[in-house]
Amino acid sequence: GYFVAGGLGFGTTEACRRLLLRSLEVDGSVEAVAPWVPIVGASLVGVVLSTLGIAPFEASRVRQVEAGDAFAPNVAVGITRLAREEGPGAFYGPKFRTLLLKEVPFAVVKFVAYDAVSNLAFALAPSLSESLQ
Repeated sequence: GYFVAGGLGFGTTEACRRLLLRSLEVDGSVEAVAPWVPIVGASLVGVVLSTLGIAPFEASRVRQVEAGDAFAPNVAVGITRLAREEGPGAFYGPKFRTLLLKEVPFAVVKFVAYDAVSNLAFALAPSLSESLQ
């Protein structure tokens, strides 16, 4: 589940960051906002989408921990059983809000820190940036 969430989160964050940077450009530069604003906005979108993707896996995992193997032998069977017996709402109930409260701050800090460290690395070693183009 977290493999799916990671792909959704990173991919969406990067796509949204580029889109936000392009939409904030004025005369070829983005000077109107602080440099961390686009990454925070993008990571918020990315983490919400990734949390939507991970919610079924988390709901199944939590149910398996509560009920043991009697509920389902694996996560895939658990997701199927939850969807069949309780409907899609079982994935996005009160526990979904808790999952968002856990994931959003973590993801925002993670992406802002990653952006700051990578910008510092590229400033210290400009040849690294050139090799990515």
